Amino acid sequence: MGKKKERTDPEKVFANWNKTLGLFERSEYSVAIVRAGVTVELAANIVVRAELVKKRNLPAEFVDSLLNNANGLKGKFEKLIYPILRGSESYKSFTSLQNDWQKVNKERNSVAHSGDFKNKDVATDIVATARKLLQSMMADYEPTLKFGKTQSEHRKKNRAAK
Repeated sequence: MGKKKERTDPEKVFANWNKTLGLFERSEYSVAIVRAGVTVELAANIVVRAELVKKRNLPAEFVDSLLNNANGLKGKFEKLIYPILRGSESYKSFTSLQNDWQKVNKERNSVAHSGDFKNKDVATDIVATARKLLQSMMADYEPTLKFGKTQSEHRKKNRAAK
C-alpha cells in the first residue's frame, strides 16, 4: 500500500475548522472548543513556519523542533510568534490578539485538562473568537483561506477562493 499524502498546514487548518463547525452544529460544544483551539494552534504553526523557514531560510527540521517545544497556544505565541515578530509591522496586530487567544486557550484547557463541559453560549463565544483569530492570523500568511461561520459556508468560501 502507498503512503498516505501528508496534508499541508493550510489543509490542516481548513479541515480542523470544518470539523470544529460540524461539532458545534451537532451540539458537541465541549469538543468544538477543543477543536477550535487546535485550529488556532495549527494557524500559529503557519505563522512560525512562514517567518522562520520561508523568510529567514532556517531548516524546516529545526523549526519543527521549536514548534514541538513551544507546545500549546501560550508557548506558540509567547515563545515564538511574539519574539519572532518583535520590531516588525505585524507585531502590534499579533499582540492585539492576546486576550482572544488566551480566552480560547483557557476554555480549551478547562475541557482538555479538567474535564469540564461547556454549554452553547460558551461554545458560541469561543468559536466566534477562534474565527476572528484565524482571520487575523491568516490575513498575511494564507490570504486565500477563508473561515465560514457554518460548515456549509466554510466549504463554499474555500471552493470559491480556489
